[in-house]
Amino acid sequence: MTQDDIERVLIVEKSTFENPWTKNNFLDEFKNSDLSLQYVLEIDGLVIGFIIIWIVMDECHLANIAIHPDFQKRGYAQTLMNEVFQIAKKKNCKKVMLEVRKSNIPAIKLYEKNKFHKVGERKDYYHDGFMNAEDAILMDCDLK
Repeated sequence: MTQDDIERVLIVEKSTFENPWTKNNFLDEFKNSDLSLQYVLEIDGLVIGFIIIWIVMDECHLANIAIHPDFQKRGYAQTLMNEVFQIAKKKNCKKVMLEVRKSNIPAIKLYEKNKFHKVGERKDYYHDGFMNAEDAILMDCDLK
């Protein structure tokens, strides 16, 4: 991902999530280049998905992953997950971590398929700005 991809990434983000990251959230990732890695998945020049991962010491945190709804259920999320694991192993990470909305059943199933296990919850982690909150499920995958 480059800064030139941001507008196309925002299309994916906004079409995928009810409470999407902002343009500034993505631009901030480039400022944190010492720990943040960003990748896009393109088909014929069209950005259909992306991942943002943070490498902190020997841990990889999957901060954001999305596939445009028009391209979901075709294995592209798995392609991105495979990339996450390759990067984590190359960076000598011992585990991959993430948090996911409790209601995001398709994502939870993808993570469980990839050997992630629930390790905790964060009450009211996600907020939509209208006094509504949702718990996050914390998941880890050991790479040992």
